[in-house]
Amino acid sequence: MQGIRSLARDGIHLSKIPRVVLIPAVILLTLAAVSAVSYVTSKLSTPNLWDAQGEPSSLRFSPDYHVMATTGFLTQVSLWASSSKQLLHILGDFREHTQIAFAPDGNTLAWSNEEYVLFYSLESERLFSTPAKAKGDIYAMVISPAKSVFPDTNILATGGRVSGDGKSAVELWNILDTDALHYTVAEFQSAAVFSLGFSQDGNLLAAGLSDGTLGVWRVSTNELQDQFQASQVLTATSAQQSVDVIAISPDNQVIAAGNTGIGVVLLSVQDGRILKRISADLQSRVLVFSPDSQYLAACQHSPGFESDSTIDLWRVSDGTRVWSSDAHSGFVADLRFPADGKELIAGYSDGTLQKYTLP
Repeated sequence: MQGIRSLARDGIHLSKIPRVVLIPAVILLTLAAVSAVSYVTSKLSTPNLWDAQGEPSSLRFSPDYHVMATTGFLTQVSLWASSSKQLLHILGDFREHTQIAFAPDGNTLAWSNEEYVLFYSLESERLFSTPAKAKGDIYAMVISPAKSVFPDTNILATGGRVSGDGKSAVELWNILDTDALHYTVAEFQSAAVFSLGFSQDGNLLAAGLSDGTLGVWRVSTNELQDQFQASQVLTATSAQQSVDVIAISPDNQVIAAGNTGIGVVLLSVQDGRILKRISADLQSRVLVFSPDSQYLAACQHSPGFESDSTIDLWRVSDGTRVWSSDAHSGFVADLRFPADGKELIAGYSDGTLQKYTLP
């Protein structure tokens, strides 16, 4: 009807249009409008929006790989069934630096919204606990893979940008009781926290900063006060523009510090000495050590294919590349070694899982 009215406004009067032309035109315009409304409604109501969302900004698989958590502009922070890519739940708003992380048991998902962290139970399908309010917008977030500090508690670490007081901070949280158990590990002047990583046993926490420095702390508890404690183990310079991704080897001897687009540096946990430089044009912020600490897996662009990525395996002792995967469309969002270290499981931004058998 809007199109018919525009004809009248343009000086074409409906009375001058033959009925044999006018009636079919009205019917066609009405059918077109109904079709458009039906299409939009079906897109909004369908349980499968995976194809419509485009490439997510970030993606994480649950420990059992049954569920994916994504962030993106269309679907916000969302949960998907990995096998069918069916949308399960839309959890909250997406922000530019939204972080997402699964707890080791796979039942809890944490995600950040500016300076807050929210916690969602996949089992009960609801938010729980008091939202954790950090000292500035959160740029990095990680959940400890082990419960060695508090046996019944998942420990969350956050790090963020420089806030109004000119400082940034690394903080620890008890997921089950964010009000009662909170600890500031360290504060930094004029440098944001870009990356965080726990050791496999949960006893060490590493942070990478925007100025290229990194720190390592030993996490423990004060049993009398039932509080976190953290003692400085290492402060070092990674010799890079910023530390965008960081990982600690399972034997707690080596730190891998990466900068997107520049490469990876291996440093000694004991004294911060640079052990090796690995040439890798990092395509995504993912680094992972093999269970025996002898190898490091990193992601990079395939030469000449900007949208494709490969995974490279590097020997830690001499910095030699020993294996590369075939190119895959999209970025590597999730990368893990099974316990035996003989395979590598990669989750890609298109929602596919790929298992690689290593030499």
